[in-house]
Amino acid sequence: MENKHSQSSIAEHMNSLPNDWWKAPALHRSWSDWFSKHSCFLHVAFRQNKETKHEVYSGFLVFHNDELFWITAGHVVKEIEMMHEDASVEVCAMSFIDDHPEGAGCISIHFDRIIYDYLDTDQYDIGAMLLRPFYREPLLANANSLPLESLVWSGLKNANPEGYLVVGSPRSWVKIRESEIKSNSCNVRVSVPAVCASVEKIEDIGKQHESDSFWGYGDDAFYGTVLDIYDESGNDLEDIRGMSGGPVYSIERIDGKIKYYLFAVQSCWLDKSRTIRATPIWIIQPLMDELTKRLYSDDKPGAM
Repeated sequence: MENKHSQSSIAEHMNSLPNDWWKAPALHRSWSDWFSKHSCFLHVAFRQNKETKHEVYSGFLVFHNDELFWITAGHVVKEIEMMHEDASVEVCAMSFIDDHPEGAGCISIHFDRIIYDYLDTDQYDIGAMLLRPFYREPLLANANSLPLESLVWSGLKNANPEGYLVVGSPRSWVKIRESEIKSNSCNVRVSVPAVCASVEKIEDIGKQHESDSFWGYGDDAFYGTVLDIYDESGNDLEDIRGMSGGPVYSIERIDGKIKYYLFAVQSCWLDKSRTIRATPIWIIQPLMDELTKRLYSDDKPGAM
C-alpha cells in the first residue's frame, strides 16, 4: 500500500507541473547524464598543409535487426569520406570516444573497413555506419553505453510531445590534449561533454522563408529554437556547432513517468536566431536495411 501511495503521489506531482516543465535549466544536467548513454562521439585527427587538426562529430548508437549502427548527419559522413579521398589530407587516426565510466577511452576504427551510407540532399541530411563485431563489442562491453532500439522511434505515432531535446557535443566545449601524433596513429586525450538542450518546436515557418536554403526543406523537416543552456561555470552556450548528427528527442509525461521518443537527427543551425533544422528519424530505417544487405553480400576477406 505504501508503495502504491508513493507512486500515486509522484504521478500527481508530475501531472501538476506547468506545461513548460521540460524547459527548466535545472533539468539539463540530469538530461545530459541520461541521454549521454545513447550518444557516441567520433574523433578524427588529420594533417593538412603541415598542420595537425582535430574534429569531433556527434552521433548515437542504434540496434536494428541485431546489428549496431552509428547514426549521425549525412554531411558528417560525407565530410569524413572526403577527408579520406583528398590527397592533401592525411588522416592520422579515427576513434570512437568511450569516456563513460568504465569505458575503453577510445576505440580505433578504420574507415576502409566501415560499411556506410548517407543522404546529403536538398531534403534529407542523415548518415549511418554499420559497426562490425570488432568495433561493436568494445562499445557494448561498457554497461554505461545504451544503444537505442527501434521501439524508441517506431512508436512515434502514439507520441504527444510536450517538448523536445537535442543532444550532442558543441565544438567549443571539446577539450583535446595532444601528446603524440604520427602517421596512422594518434595518442591524445579527448574530453567530449554530452550536452542536452531544450528545443521549442517552430510550428509555422512562414511563407517568407519558402525560397531560403535553410527553411525550404518541406514539411518533413523539424525546426526548433534552442533555449538557453549553461556549462558548469554558468557560461551560456552561444554556438552549437559540433552537435550536428546528434539526436532530437520528443518528451512527454505519461502516468507520472517521463517518456521519450527518437524524433529526428540534428543537421543545421542558424546562430543568430538559435534555430536548428533536423531530419526526421523514419528516413534512417531503409538506410540501415540497405547497409545490412551490403554486409551479408560482401564476400571480401574480413567482411564479418
